[in-house]
Amino acid sequence: MRPLFTGSRWRITAWQARFSCIALLAVCLMIGAFLAPSIANAQAAPTATHQIQLAGLTMIDQQHGWAFDESHTHIYATHQGPEHWRDVTPSQFKATNMFVTTSFFPDARHGYIGALQDQTQILLSTQDSGQTWQTTSFTLSTPGGPYYFYQINFLDSQHGWLAFSAQGSHPGSSEIALLRTSNGGKTWETLLNTVDNPASLVRPYGQSIHFTFATPQQGWVTGIWLSGEVYLYSTHDGGKTWSKDNIAPIKGGNSVYFTQGYGPFWQDKYTGTLFVKYDTSSGNGMSHLTAYQTQDGGKTWLLGPSSPATWYTEFTNFSFLNAREGWSFGFDGQGQFVLHHTSTGGRSWDIIHPSGLLKADADWQVLGGLTFLTPQTGWVWIKDKQNNWNLFQTNNGGHNWHALQPVAD
Repeated sequence: MRPLFTGSRWRITAWQARFSCIALLAVCLMIGAFLAPSIANAQAAPTATHQIQLAGLTMIDQQHGWAFDESHTHIYATHQGPEHWRDVTPSQFKATNMFVTTSFFPDARHGYIGALQDQTQILLSTQDSGQTWQTTSFTLSTPGGPYYFYQINFLDSQHGWLAFSAQGSHPGSSEIALLRTSNGGKTWETLLNTVDNPASLVRPYGQSIHFTFATPQQGWVTGIWLSGEVYLYSTHDGGKTWSKDNIAPIKGGNSVYFTQGYGPFWQDKYTGTLFVKYDTSSGNGMSHLTAYQTQDGGKTWLLGPSSPATWYTEFTNFSFLNAREGWSFGFDGQGQFVLHHTSTGGRSWDIIHPSGLLKADADWQVLGGLTFLTPQTGWVWIKDKQNNWNLFQTNNGGHNWHALQPVAD
């Protein structure tokens, strides 16, 4: 017969059970107290970041932008300002010897990258801030070698142009191909190819050609010209045919042996500015920065005053915000950083001696680029003698700068 438990045996068993529960609870509390800081720290620990060096920057606004590293094999995007980035490099770059040759970023979500992989030109595009990329391949070549992407330019979501360049048959020359899309890149039409039709466009020196479009039909092309004339051609059919613009030579043209145009930039369909850098063989033989303005849509151009340089590297980088606002950046005759600035479309020029940058060293430093988002806010990146890229920002039009420390999350 199974024995019956007495009342006192039950009481002892219940007490033991309660004691076990209390002991277990105490142990749990001790373990919890021990683990709580670790759990809290784990939850509060920030995402791992590492410092990056940017050698190219396009800011859409104060928070959104795109950037490259020096090798142009890593692409970054930000929605937190120029100090916090995420790597959005397409997977193709990580598995191949592909590298960027040009890019165009119209807004925070859309981006276009021209890349070269062996003999193939590849256009990569994104519509979601770099989370995914679509590719289109081109196989353009000349007897001397392959073309590479030289410029990407989209006027809106549907109308865009791709410019390709290849080394020409003799030093300083180049071959140009220009393609156009009217359906957002689904198909591309070849407008000109100077290999097949050399007379389709007079090419500027080297590979300095740059296309600008104000409408789907109206566009201009600028570049380096080794004379007192200014290289400026325009199209009225979207880029199929080009004609030389009627633009007067720079004053003292007999001593001018180099010109390079930037723009034109338009206030409206009639009023625009073409900025021009030129060198002279007379006087101190230094560079000058001037501008032509038009009030009739480019039929005639009026030359404005020049801002002269005091050293050969004074006009190294440029940023032209619109038809009125522009800057140059370089080293002056004393080896110090200097900016030339206009807010009048080249009718007048100011010279700015900036503060807050690195100690200037014209013999070792490399001026990587200059870009302004507004008349007050801009960025410049400088490589120091230790081969490190340094990024600086200004909030007062280039007078004062402060260093940034960009990191990738």
